[in-house]
Amino acid sequence: EDAAAANPATEALLGLGRIDEAEGYFDDLSRTGELTQQGLEYAALGWFGLAEVARARGERDRAVADYQRSLDAFAHGSQRANPWYLLLVASLIAASASDELLPPADVARWAARLRTRMRALHRMNPVYVDRPVLGTVLAGWAAWALTSAPERDRGLAALALAERLGARQDLPSLSLATLFARAAEVTGAEAVAAARAEASVLASDELAERAMRMLEKPRTD
Repeated sequence: EDAAAANPATEALLGLGRIDEAEGYFDDLSRTGELTQQGLEYAALGWFGLAEVARARGERDRAVADYQRSLDAFAHGSQRANPWYLLLVASLIAASASDELLPPADVARWAARLRTRMRALHRMNPVYVDRPVLGTVLAGWAAWALTSAPERDRGLAALALAERLGARQDLPSLSLATLFARAAEVTGAEAVAAARAEASVLASDELAERAMRMLEKPRTD
């Protein structure tokens, strides 16, 4: 069981802009010492939610502090194998690319870590693919790649693929609409339309393999 299972509507509140309601739940969660079945503190998920709340309100310093508190709770390798760690890092990258929460060099390091972590977890269990999680990872990585001229085209392709994979849309920092709008600013609307059209014709069983190839080592890591 995880935070989503404990209250499946909570993350949706963020996506709907119902920030005050979400904040109360996440604040309570950040104060609990209980563990998920995977041995992760629920408090880590509470701090993650509070970081998203702070970012949505434009409170950059608080967002950085809350992201860090959540990251600190993923202290062991087994905890960092939890999908929530991937979602957290993807969110931090996207928020930083948008709002300059972290210095560019730090964002690039997190993007590399996200990419390698996803590939490592896939190698451990290549049979099962959580498509929304993989899509969310692609969206987070793409948020960074769109800021890097050598990786911009691949970032746009990754973003279009994230859409096909059903990337989670309950975290404001990872809104596909926002990321596509940012992509249009740096690559042009025609390029965005072309990338989405190319992704739209891929067969469903091609998507995960294409995504993992997309996450191979970039030239700028």
